[in-house]
Amino acid sequence: LEDATFDAAIFPEGINIHAQRPHIVMFYSPTCGHCRRMLPIFNNASVQLYGSADHPEWATESARLAIVDAIQNSKLAAQFKVRAYPTFYYIINGRAHRYLAPQTAQSFMSVAVELSSGLSARTFVTDVSKVEDFKAVVGAEVPRRPWFVMCRPTHPPKPLIGETSEVTETLAETLITYGKIKFVQVYETDGPSKDDRLEGAAADPLTDAYWSIRDACTEARRTKKGSLGPNGEAFLLWSDRTRLPLAYGGPKWEGDAENGLAPFISNGKGASQFRPHRQLALWVWENSYNAVETLSAEVLPVVSKRARLGVFVVDGEVNLATDTRYIPALRRLAQQRFDVYRDIHPYAESGIVAHYLAKDNIPLTDEFEKVSQHARMWSRTPTQFLVADGNRYREWLGGLGVGADDAPHFFVLDAMKETIWRLIEWAPKDKLELLSKSTPPLLADGEEVKLMDAFLNDVEGVKGAKAKGSSTTAMGGLVTFIVNWVPFASVLMSSVGDDSLKFMIAIAGMAGWSMVFVVAFRRQADGDEASTPLLDRKFV
Repeated sequence: LEDATFDAAIFPEGINIHAQRPHIVMFYSPTCGHCRRMLPIFNNASVQLYGSADHPEWATESARLAIVDAIQNSKLAAQFKVRAYPTFYYIINGRAHRYLAPQTAQSFMSVAVELSSGLSARTFVTDVSKVEDFKAVVGAEVPRRPWFVMCRPTHPPKPLIGETSEVTETLAETLITYGKIKFVQVYETDGPSKDDRLEGAAADPLTDAYWSIRDACTEARRTKKGSLGPNGEAFLLWSDRTRLPLAYGGPKWEGDAENGLAPFISNGKGASQFRPHRQLALWVWENSYNAVETLSAEVLPVVSKRARLGVFVVDGEVNLATDTRYIPALRRLAQQRFDVYRDIHPYAESGIVAHYLAKDNIPLTDEFEKVSQHARMWSRTPTQFLVADGNRYREWLGGLGVGADDAPHFFVLDAMKETIWRLIEWAPKDKLELLSKSTPPLLADGEEVKLMDAFLNDVEGVKGAKAKGSSTTAMGGLVTFIVNWVPFASVLMSSVGDDSLKFMIAIAGMAGWSMVFVVAFRRQADGDEASTPLLDRKFV
């Protein structure tokens, strides 16, 4: 697409803006090496979605994929605030949103199909007000994604632009690519009453989960936490990261919330644009993955932007949905770690990362990649757990100095600081035998999990201690050595936002100034001696 053809292709005349086909648009530069590698992947996703001239039967009902040369079409690049290449946007209902999902063919296709399905259904939010609907949706998700639940006491009286329903729909539309997430809603008047709950038959786990969400909604409204609109709507996270649903307690949208209406601005194409608050967007982003994920090409590039990855290496593949050997115990450990962080950081309910963004007055730009590199924020979040097949990822593990044949094995990787902490270097030999000789399944209260918990406490400095890590690169090794062994170096590292390059520049600057002072002092001493009368000088 070009400056002159973009509007006609994306916003065709004569078609209602809510019926126009969604698009995923890639802005690229011809001189960008990453763009040249990405274009065939993007094209491959397009061919698989729409078929080709030889195979039109392959076509799928989905969003269309388009490309824009941002150098030749500078007007479009400026309109979409393109600052890096490639940059992806998706456009639906006349609104453009940053695409933040993994940049793989499978992800492009999944988002394209989901956009089309949402447009056809006129919603990205699934109604689970009734217990049977709740169970059906949960059962269809294997494994279940983190759910963001919008709870309302009843249907809003006027579902018009600027009121509650439009806020909810556009919120989901805006944040849909922030991770492996799902948006659902609960109208309490459509579901069973509390009397039905008391009089019902023996409860099962899914029924208990449904009522835990309803209870969290009631509590959030009672404490005026999580309100989305004038009717007291609540916004919750239901994920395996937490034992119980967690209500969001921060601001919801940019602008004036005093009258309970979210601000909508015109985008010039006949559609309104909802602007969720940056703190809400980051809170969703923080919690957009499960407590434990299996290592894959789609998951790793996204979760590696977190400060720490806790990687559990096993011999063979692990199915996240059906595994009973490792996943349940690791999930329970992740929940325990989250509880620890909730005690340390009460603002976990409004986003740990978002809290430090606001505290440090760091603006949230369109480029989340810049946000993710502010390691000071992520260092205050719980470790993200991954399970890795030691055989499949042998080369990647070898590059980190981890032997795939040592499985089961556990290490913590901080990609930002280029630092790795290995359990085998931290734990006493007698303790290591517990893990090396253990046979599945891991027990949530077993000695192996307790050993990993103590290791994480030391790595994260939760109880004051801090385990010494080793580096994954030469520069990182020097940085790690200085931070671990030079007095006050860790304080300097924190003051520069845990940025290794800035840290080394600061160290070099301090060393340079130290040399200047030493030379100046020597010259001063030599000058003092030269000015002393010869007879008053002391000779040996």
